[in-house]
Amino acid sequence: MVASGLVGLVYGQRFALETLSVNEQLKQQIASSQVINERTRNELTDANLKLNAQNMIVRSLRDELASVYGNNSQLQEELGFFRELMAPEDAANGIRVEDVNIRSTEDSKEYLVSVMLAQVATSHQFVAGNVDLVLVGSKTGDAEPVPAEQLVNASATLEFADVMPFKFRYFLKVSHALSVPQAFLPEEIRITVRAGKGLTAQATYPWSLEET
Repeated sequence: MVASGLVGLVYGQRFALETLSVNEQLKQQIASSQVINERTRNELTDANLKLNAQNMIVRSLRDELASVYGNNSQLQEELGFFRELMAPEDAANGIRVEDVNIRSTEDSKEYLVSVMLAQVATSHQFVAGNVDLVLVGSKTGDAEPVPAEQLVNASATLEFADVMPFKFRYFLKVSHALSVPQAFLPEEIRITVRAGKGLTAQATYPWSLEET
């Protein structure tokens, strides 16, 4: 009985020691796994940060390239404009209307009209003259009759003569405020440029107000 008890005691102690050893190994493995997991999480976080940074760089470069291409397109357009002015072999010499801009003012009956003029010539000399404006439209009622001296025909046109004097060599923007009766609804604007030596130009644009 005593011998059997001693054997059982020894076996129990050995089992307990083995269990403690296994538990210790498991603790070490768990600790090691936790370290590996933490390292993996850190690496994943670093990878995400790098990926986000790279995406930001790519978006920034894309926006910058788009801006460069946009600016380049605008520069090419402006360069073409100046090339035509300075080397007009393929363009007709003389004065021309490049653009018109129409804006409303604080006065509901007044509009600011700006006209961009350019001279296309091999040898640029100063040119001087004036600009006539004609508004084509319709009468909307008799609340405010259109002055008779401004009517060119029965009911469709207002004329503003010699309203934009100019003198320039290459290009010039001229402006004039037009007072338009409320009873008149403009639909288009006709521009006639008159200068010395028979230099004239004409252009027609739709009556379109620029957003302010």
